[in-house]
Amino acid sequence: MVTFKPVRFNHDGTLPLQVFPFFWTAAALRVKGASPGAVRREVTSWANRWFDLVDTGQVEPVSEPDLHGVIHRLQYRDSECTWDVVAFEVDLGSAHIESLMTLLDATKRAGANEVTLGPRRRRPRGPDPASRPVRIRAEPGDR
Repeated sequence: MVTFKPVRFNHDGTLPLQVFPFFWTAAALRVKGASPGAVRREVTSWANRWFDLVDTGQVEPVSEPDLHGVIHRLQYRDSECTWDVVAFEVDLGSAHIESLMTLLDATKRAGANEVTLGPRRRRPRGPDPASRPVRIRAEPGDR
């Protein structure tokens, strides 16, 4: 995990960005204010480039042996999406930092007015144990 105190700043001078500590292999993004269709189109185009599917050789290889400079996975988190938020997670693999910067550029082109990079929003796994009713057993002979 890349660790640091959460920060807020404007990416490219105009896109409000909030960054929390995150894993390079599971970077969660929440894009606000853009049409979900536009976000998916721009992010899919970005992913095709960084998967090195569109123009093979466009992605500059990494100097380390056995690293190819590509992302490994893109997964939309439909359960976390709303009418004005698109949530997804990307495994940036062995891709350059440029991949992350161009991903933010893609969200900006889609019309985002805010992006959050960092921990996935977690849903509770069930009811709060403290709020469950307590079953009291009656002893024989109690009424």
